Amino acid sequence: MHSFIDSAGRTWTVRVDVGAVKRVRAALGLDLMQVAEKRTADGREPGVLERLASDPVLLVDVIYVLCEEHAKRLGVSDEEFGRAMLGDALDGAVKAMLGAVVDFFPNPRERAALKRVLTAAETAAEKARDEVEQKLDASLGPTSGGGWPNRRPSSD
Repeated sequence: MHSFIDSAGRTWTVRVDVGAVKRVRAALGLDLMQVAEKRTADGREPGVLERLASDPVLLVDVIYVLCEEHAKRLGVSDEEFGRAMLGDALDGAVKAMLGAVVDFFPNPRERAALKRVLTAAETAAEKARDEVEQKLDASLGPTSGGGWPNRRPSSD
């Protein structure tokens, strides 16, 4: 089982099974099993991972649907759930959801391949963040430890 803690301190467990896949399809029109992009006669259709990475609202909606039964027992609406999805909580929720999706696949080779894809994507994202930080440091100067550039206000 995969779990995360939201910013309100609530612990959520994410489980992907056939029922969860059906609920996400019905509620959001999204097929969690279409992980990768697919080629169509008209071109390219993005996969779930790409769609979720580019749409944080859809991402949180998917996570809510996966946690909805628990949320209803707690009396947590989708809006309240969404308000508690930011920063570290959202990062934990994404990791829990992705882990649950990978674990759902019945074929061990498919699971292993998906884990490799997710690891490669995380590595690429970390590398991109490092590059952005280096460029910011080069153009703005070093930070003072708080993450804000150590610069004087502009005299404009």
